[in-house]
Amino acid sequence: MKLQTERFESPRFKTIEQFCTDNPAFTVGGVRHAIFFIGPKIEEAGALVSFGRKRLINEKKWLQLTADGFFNQIAGVAK
Repeated sequence: MKLQTERFESPRFKTIEQFCTDNPAFTVGGVRHAIFFIGPKIEEAGALVSFGRKRLINEKKWLQLTADGFFNQIAGVAK
């Protein structure tokens, strides 16, 4: 009999304000700017979900996307 050693960790969702309080490198305005311009792409990546009118951030995925350079180009002219 094989024991399952993997531990399933459910995503931790935070409001924009909670996320920015816990991660001071991100401002509320900056996060809202990213959501306004590339919100659907962030949702596809699994870092943002809608709960009614509220937008919730999957903190672990958002930080991973940031580390991977996902947010290097949000709006404006591509370099």
